[in-house]
Amino acid sequence: MYSQDATNDPKWVWRAVDCEVELLFPARGVREIHGAKFQLIRLSGGGASVRVGGMRTIPDFFYLRFNDDEETSGCYVVGRSVDTIHCQFFHEKTASEVDRIITEGEFISVLGSLSGTNGGQKQQESLPFEILQLFKKLY
Repeated sequence: MYSQDATNDPKWVWRAVDCEVELLFPARGVREIHGAKFQLIRLSGGGASVRVGGMRTIPDFFYLRFNDDEETSGCYVVGRSVDTIHCQFFHEKTASEVDRIITEGEFISVLGSLSGTNGGQKQQESLPFEILQLFKKLY
């Protein structure tokens, strides 16, 4: 099987995202699991793009955990740039799974900004309206 850049695959609709995702990968064989949180910037049914900054030690195979879910998604790297990795999922996600991940991620981000855990940024005046819109999406 050849490797291709998943971001250029016309099979999937790529959506811009701005939420946290956790990368999990084994270390010391399989004795330890290392995890780190990064910024998810693009998502599709076939893969994701994650901003990892300058971290160069992320292996070619790892797991993604979205929105503190208990489930993880197995992934493999199909491309790397200066601060981003592009990965493909072992098992494709349905459109409804992608929608759920994005909606929950937005909801968690808004709740974080309400609780003051948004990195010290000023809270926006329109937050109650944003929460109402996200609540309508979820239910």
